[in-house]
Amino acid sequence: MGNQASYNPAREAAEAGRRPDDHELLLLFSLQKRFTSRLVECPYHVSLLQRYWNSMHGNAHNNNPVPFERHAAEWTAIGFTSSNPGDDIRSGGELGLECLVFFVENYPGEARMLNRHYGYPFAKAGVAVVRVLMEILHIVAMDGSKGTFPVQETLYWQLLDSDRSFFQLFAFCLLMFDELFCEWVSSHGPLPQGSCGTAIVAQLADQGKAKLLATLRRAPEHLTDLTDLCANGQILRKNNLKLELDGKKPKPNAWSKSAPSPTQDLFYGLQQKGH
Repeated sequence: MGNQASYNPAREAAEAGRRPDDHELLLLFSLQKRFTSRLVECPYHVSLLQRYWNSMHGNAHNNNPVPFERHAAEWTAIGFTSSNPGDDIRSGGELGLECLVFFVENYPGEARMLNRHYGYPFAKAGVAVVRVLMEILHIVAMDGSKGTFPVQETLYWQLLDSDRSFFQLFAFCLLMFDELFCEWVSSHGPLPQGSCGTAIVAQLADQGKAKLLATLRRAPEHLTDLTDLCANGQILRKNNLKLELDGKKPKPNAWSKSAPSPTQDLFYGLQQKGH
């Protein structure tokens, strides 16, 4: 009876793992496409930023909502390091922006908690977590080239059953990043406002990657098998999470055909290679 209780179908399937099945492949291809889709001045990407803005400002429950602005100093109060949010998120592509929107809409309390004035740059941390997940899922290689996921054998493909499962994994990893940051501060002391640089963010993201991989290599059957990795792991057990992300590219429109000036274009400069 004791042996039956510990039976894990995923682990028993093969010690070396397996390749993704057709359903998982479609999801992985979709994630890759969105991760490598650069942010541009288009209705979909701007609407995602507006949703982020409204959620972080609490506009849905605010009698005096803060009007959305594509360039504004207010962005620095809700997780960005400059008045242009594109500066922080371009390396995460469309997927990185979708992940941030998912987190702030489904976990608004946690998002405000993580967006400390004397902490790390929230949006940059989110993009770093997305990059780590892309490496773990073999969507991109360490050097930025295309990953080997179509032929890669792992013990954790079964965690990907939908877009929502990936966004939940992102949410969990972002909370784990925050926990690692708190541990870092306890050892090194608090940082002055705005002094947590990219190097520290990358270091903590890599620590989270190693910690997560150690568990993934035990063939977890479900995302909830990861909860012990983080004190806030119970976030994975929340149900009825909103997704509402329309991944279809918007149709061409007149106002996007001409190149806007740097002072008007939210994503000015993002057409260049961002990886």
